[in-house]
Amino acid sequence: MVSLSFNKKMTAGFIASMSLLVFLSVVSYQTISSFELADSWVSHTLQVINNTQHIAAELTQTHYDRQLHALAHDGDVLKDYNTVKQPIRADIGSLRLLVRDNPVQVKRIDSLAKYANNELNGSQNLKTGISNAPQIQNISHCRTIIAGIINAENMLLVSRKAYRNNQANSAKWLIIIDALISLAVLSSLLIYIIRTFKTNQQLRDQLQVSESKFSKIFSDSGIGMAIVSLKGGWLDVNPYLLDMLGYTRAELLKRTFQDITHPDDLNIDLAFVAQLLTGEIDTYKMEKRYFHKNGNIVWALLTVSLIYNEDSTPRFFVAQIEDITATKMLISELEVKNDSLSAMSTDLKGKVHQLDEFNRIVAHNLRGPAGSIQMMLNMYKEETDEIEKEELFGLISQSSDALINTLQDLIQLLEIRLNDSIPFDDCDLAEVVEKAQSMLNGEILRSQAKISTDFGIQSVRFPKVYLESLFYNMLSNALKYKKDGTPVKIDISGSNENGRVKLAFSDNGLGIDLEKHGQNMFKLNKIFHKGYDSKGVGLFITKNQLETYGGSINVKSEPGVGTTFTVYI
Repeated sequence: MVSLSFNKKMTAGFIASMSLLVFLSVVSYQTISSFELADSWVSHTLQVINNTQHIAAELTQTHYDRQLHALAHDGDVLKDYNTVKQPIRADIGSLRLLVRDNPVQVKRIDSLAKYANNELNGSQNLKTGISNAPQIQNISHCRTIIAGIINAENMLLVSRKAYRNNQANSAKWLIIIDALISLAVLSSLLIYIIRTFKTNQQLRDQLQVSESKFSKIFSDSGIGMAIVSLKGGWLDVNPYLLDMLGYTRAELLKRTFQDITHPDDLNIDLAFVAQLLTGEIDTYKMEKRYFHKNGNIVWALLTVSLIYNEDSTPRFFVAQIEDITATKMLISELEVKNDSLSAMSTDLKGKVHQLDEFNRIVAHNLRGPAGSIQMMLNMYKEETDEIEKEELFGLISQSSDALINTLQDLIQLLEIRLNDSIPFDDCDLAEVVEKAQSMLNGEILRSQAKISTDFGIQSVRFPKVYLESLFYNMLSNALKYKKDGTPVKIDISGSNENGRVKLAFSDNGLGIDLEKHGQNMFKLNKIFHKGYDSKGVGLFITKNQLETYGGSINVKSEPGVGTTFTVYI
């Protein structure tokens, strides 16, 4: 296009020139009007002079006729004289109308009319042949008045002609200036038109090259391209897009992009289109789904821009549509595999956690029975009484069997947990207590512990190995934290309470300062009594096992009095 600065200069010059032309035209019009008015006043003045001179001639002729009649007594002359009286009076009346705007001249004409009437009225004397001496002076006064009128009009004529000539000169120069400016404006317009034509020709050539390039890119593009109307109709599409969507050109051009867009993506697409049309954005990009002619889903990366007309109104959309179906399928497969790996990782972490928990259970639950067996073996070696030795041997054998059974139960538990399924068992409480005692026979003998049970129920439905671990931990802690010099007393009870099984374990041991240690009671590696072979694992394992399967545990304790653990399952 013509450069913006040139356009601005041409526009400013054109406006200034046109404004000057309009101004000069107005001034010229006013000057010409003034000239015409001055010319009319000159004509008016000439008419006044001519009319005055005509009246003077008529009055002179009338006076001559009257004198001639007086000498010759010619009746025809008198007849002619009477004939011209009325026209003279009418001419004087017309003259008065011509100078009605000039009071001085009106006064003169009124005087002229007076003396002219006196002169004309002399006709009555003509009939009688009597001469009236005063009337002879009328014609003299009329001539004097007429001379004054003509002199005044001649002076006015001179000034009016001068004014008319000035206006004529001004109008002439204004017309010349108008012509020169008009010529300059026309020349500028001609230059602008020629330059614009040349520039537009260059632009047309460039546009033709650009259209050729665009057509080449449009047709041979490796992605789908389309020109879309403001209402969504396909105006033109390239071969790639036709192959991508499975339509022929004629079939697709009959549709709109709304017709083949997945409903879940349409509102988002239309919202972007609305923002383009309002000028909020210049372009947008989004992933969306199209329907292939065969009904399959085609994933595409859509990029849309808006093309405008020369008057800045929207014209059409240009869309670039890249097929990303294969990429989306790969991403989907990758997400599935990632989910699978994540699930496997979670499962593996769970199994590692289970193994770690199992390791803690084994370390905790087997350490006691093994220590009990070792203690009874030492007692067996030191015992000399065969009967006592036989009894100790039986206890050692019983503890060994319990240890083996515990190992077998733990192995079974490990297999079950690694298979993500731990069954609930109908656990006989008496059997569970007996097994826990058999694993702690050595400690029970050494501390002379008395264990009493009071079960209002016979069995509990719970994973057996966890219930046995619970009883073992409760008895083991009661035996370990006994008061010196005081026989250990352990009371175990079971009952139904509000639809749940309540188990209580009470002892007369050292007790725990709950104000000091209550918040750490069931945490890992927390030890509340120093000097004992304890690692702070048993209560932590017990609480986690119970809560995993819907149970709970709480404690009441007083230092030097004892401790009661209450379990709900």
